[in-house]
Amino acid sequence: MRREPLTEISLDINAINGKLKLTQDKLLVLSIPYSTGWKAYVDGQETKTACANIMFLSLPVSAGEHDISLKYETPYLRAGACLTAAGFVMTILLIMFQSLLKRRDIKEE
Repeated sequence: MRREPLTEISLDINAINGKLKLTQDKLLVLSIPYSTGWKAYVDGQETKTACANIMFLSLPVSAGEHDISLKYETPYLRAGACLTAAGFVMTILLIMFQSLLKRRDIKEE
């Protein structure tokens, strides 16, 4: 523990970057809650993340010096935004259609 820590850590909005020097292959466990929204990159290559100790984010790292980058994107954010936009458009179309029907009924009277 703490013998080979993540160093030169920089925090940004939805991103964490740092450097890691290991003498052997290890599992890097971060005190960040695990979520499928995290994407991990070791030396620019995407690496699979896992859940460690029931709730923490972890990723396997081989021996040597590495640049670690973590990026977070809220799961299903894009899908939710698209569905919201589609619902908004459908609501506008429904209002326009009802207005058109009312005008048609008024003209027929």
